[in-house]
Amino acid sequence: MKTRQIAFVALIAIFLVLTPYSAVAARTCQPGETWQEDCNSCHCTSTGLSVCTRRACLSNPRPVTT
Repeated sequence: MKTRQIAFVALIAIFLVLTPYSAVAARTCQPGETWQEDCNSCHCTSTGLSVCTRRACLSNPRPVTT
């Protein structure tokens, strides 16, 4: 049981480490640049690293009916 817990924690740690870099590698930017990606705002750091908020976006929200 302990081995399974350690494996699960290791998997989550790897996911958290790799996730930001996969998004960053897709975009080259100039320091100070800003843009939108869906409902998230992004900017380029002074070192050329793109950073975005990570909100869950509803592309086509359904109207509320009563």
